[in-house]
Amino acid sequence: PNTLGTYKLLNEKIKNKDSKFIFLSSASVYGERKKMNIPTKENDLGYLDFTLPENIYPQSKRRGEGICFAISKKKKINFNI
Repeated sequence: PNTLGTYKLLNEKIKNKDSKFIFLSSASVYGERKKMNIPTKENDLGYLDFTLPENIYPQSKRRGEGICFAISKKKKINFNI
């Protein structure tokens, strides 16, 4: 639902010529890191094992962020995470 829902909402924004979008992400997108750096940097993504059921949620949030970046560049939508 996170990935498809984000895609659908962004497309509705485009269709309605609304150029603002807020995506609620999660700290879980940072994944596992061998050395915890506090505070965490925005680009400090750790490893997520896609075969583990508990990583489905953070993976969907990472995909949602990626969708936001891709569509914002292509369609000029402003978004905040």
